[in-house]
Amino acid sequence: MLQPVSEAEAAELQAEEVAKAEAMAVGCRSVLGTDLAVSTVGIAGPGGATAETPVRTVVAALAWAGGTVVQPVSWAGAPGEVSSRAGEWGLMKTA
Repeated sequence: MLQPVSEAEAAELQAEEVAKAEAMAVGCRSVLGTDLAVSTVGIAGPGGATAETPVRTVVAALAWAGGTVVQPVSWAGAPGEVSSRAGEWGLMKTA
């Protein structure tokens, strides 16, 4: 289930995480020659969290010929589920 993070949580995410997610999606699309690319950065869990970036805090990005969209989100679930939701998020953005 996609759960957009609150404004306070989004503000806590470092700007470089947003830039990384966008650069990864754009770079992947370019290198692989695809129409679309989705990337995520953040903490799926169970470890790696900090006070600034709790577990399940992710920045997802979608790149296509028309541009990019980047969104900080928080997904519920186990680490594998959190990671796989990125593809679902990207597909929902293209619909």
